[in-house]
Amino acid sequence: MSKKSKFGASKLFTAGLAAVSAVMALSVSAFAEETADNGVFGEGAFEVVLSDVVYPSLSSSVSNGSIDLRPGEYERYIDRVDLPEEVVEFYNKLCEWTDNDGVDDYLIDTSLIEPQTVNLNGSKRNLRSLTAFEIVSDGKMTQEVYNYYFSSFTTAIGAFDRDHPEVFWLNGKVKSYYGVNDTEDGKKKYIFYLIVSSDDGFTVLSDEYPDASSVKSGIQKRDQYISSILGSAPSGNYQKVKYFNKWLTENNEYNTIVAGHGSGEAQSVYECISALEGRAGVDGPAYGGYARAMKVLCDRAMIPCILVDGKDGEDHMWNYIKMDDGNWYLVDVTRNDPAGESSGAISGAECEDYLLIGSNNPKSSGRTIINQPIPNGVQFVNQPNLAANDYVPSED
Repeated sequence: MSKKSKFGASKLFTAGLAAVSAVMALSVSAFAEETADNGVFGEGAFEVVLSDVVYPSLSSSVSNGSIDLRPGEYERYIDRVDLPEEVVEFYNKLCEWTDNDGVDDYLIDTSLIEPQTVNLNGSKRNLRSLTAFEIVSDGKMTQEVYNYYFSSFTTAIGAFDRDHPEVFWLNGKVKSYYGVNDTEDGKKKYIFYLIVSSDDGFTVLSDEYPDASSVKSGIQKRDQYISSILGSAPSGNYQKVKYFNKWLTENNEYNTIVAGHGSGEAQSVYECISALEGRAGVDGPAYGGYARAMKVLCDRAMIPCILVDGKDGEDHMWNYIKMDDGNWYLVDVTRNDPAGESSGAISGAECEDYLLIGSNNPKSSGRTIINQPIPNGVQFVNQPNLAANDYVPSED
């Protein structure tokens, strides 16, 4: 199996910042071209695209050094890491840019961003960029500090991906740079940018959702699917989770390309939209599609749910869900939808063997949790712990 990944007040890139005096892209040692063979993500993984402007050779700390996990256990990925306040605000911007509320939805409709011709290292480039965050320093930043902030930048994007699986239209590619200006009081302001699109053909949107019209149409369908499923769900959190598992397993077939260890599957099979729609054959969801759809449904039903990924004999993704007794339990929708005697959405093998089980259940053992949204990046392994025993539904 293989998996992909992707991405409030906002500040648009303005003409006054064209006099950028320093430009930098993320290190090739950190992320570039590591996605195809990465154990967690594989094809279509979270990819950092190198700019063709200046990119100094950075140490590997840009990807995983300096970013500390917070002590304790946390539901949200963004709460699991100790990041600068400015970078946490960037995470909040990503939420605003994708929430489809009609305000600053720049990562839905990229035409809302004013294009700029920017002089980058002596070369003029046409970009649509968003200000990620700003840092004011008394003097020139050291290489170590640069690495730390770029690592924080990508860590926030990875956390957003895992906390917001309802965002299905981004391709997971990141292109960024920073600029530095002198302030009136003699300090230096470093401005970190997220490039949304550029004249070399780069874009953050997936091939299946290349423009605002297709993204908005997909969002409308997503919300219709969710409303339909929730509208038929029974009352009570346990009954809802049970119903979500039943609906997802009986209306989907695991992607036949991925199951056959082939290639060429669409990016969307790893997104919530595939399993929420109900697909089969070469269009069916892969494990990320199942797990992300379960989280999206639980989020809408206000049932605490997180994504967990790692190894279960092979690359995999599943859920932890918090029930009314205050404990967390494992749900693996993919394993509950095994192949049966017949092909198609209904195989006859759908089950609840991996529904709300505890750590003592043999079906939850043998899993290695990685929780690494970005290849070579932070492993968000301070997630809530599972209850020891399987959930006993009080509603029964």
